[in-house]
Amino acid sequence: MSWRLRLVGLVAFWALASTVALPFKAAAGEAEVDLTLGVLYVQRTSNEWVHGAPVITSLDDEAESGSISIPVLMVEVSYSPEAGGPEFYADSPLSEDSSIGFGVRADAGPAQVDLFVYAAVGMQVWKDPYLVNQPRQETWATEYGTSLGLSEIGGLPLVVRYGAEFLTVGQDLAGAAYPELDRDGMRHWLELGWLQQFGVEFSAKPVLLIESGDYDGGAMSFSGSGAALELAFERGKLSVESRFEFIARSYDEEHPLFGLAREDDLLSAYVMVTGSGMFSSDDLFMKAGLLWESRSSNITFFDARGDLVFVGIGYNL
Repeated sequence: MSWRLRLVGLVAFWALASTVALPFKAAAGEAEVDLTLGVLYVQRTSNEWVHGAPVITSLDDEAESGSISIPVLMVEVSYSPEAGGPEFYADSPLSEDSSIGFGVRADAGPAQVDLFVYAAVGMQVWKDPYLVNQPRQETWATEYGTSLGLSEIGGLPLVVRYGAEFLTVGQDLAGAAYPELDRDGMRHWLELGWLQQFGVEFSAKPVLLIESGDYDGGAMSFSGSGAALELAFERGKLSVESRFEFIARSYDEEHPLFGLAREDDLLSAYVMVTGSGMFSSDDLFMKAGLLWESRSSNITFFDARGDLVFVGIGYNL
């Protein structure tokens, strides 16, 4: 399962780069289909999230908290035409928006290759998140991207993944008023990890992160770096996957409304627990997940935090 994280609803990223789990392997010539129905609860404190306060009275105030509950249907499909051949998969991730992704994994000799493409539609952002003392209006946003991962490189437990994602905002009134705030553009990132297996039940993967945001607005563009730790545990019918991450971002240009360039520290922690064989059926399973995320900025307006909780029941067709 992937979890598409969307801190404060401004710039999205796909969590295939942020989860321990890999797409499950289907038997040769057969398709594996997992359907999961559940509820996603989201609580965020953010000036940029469209489910937060529609009216703000000052750009210097801390954000107000808001929450939503969303019914979620996730579909995971995997198909391998022949033993030892490539595996094709599709994934609709755990997300606030309508998203779908497709990928292929294959043994390319010196490394395992995983190529993934995705699109997210139905995203909503503020036309002008900085509007004061008036109701802010929503507009659509679209994101699409791709990632390429290499693992078991030369027989080593080295994992490398590069990704690029593109964001388009419908009516960006803030960007129209201040070109430095134009949100259209792209973010690309590189992860270098070392997967260490401890027996057959437990694994750990420390990760180094490098990222760059290249947006039409110079005050929205940034460079960042950080680290993460992924942990996975599986015993019998129980599996646990988790990721703990820190990223520091420095923005390229001074923000025209605040008179200084942003400096952000982002923290996140993610845990997903899966229990299979529920109710005496090997095909039924339950999932429960928690995501905590926080952004601390030198500009109070951009301080944000969020909690996402998911509970669902699934069936393997």
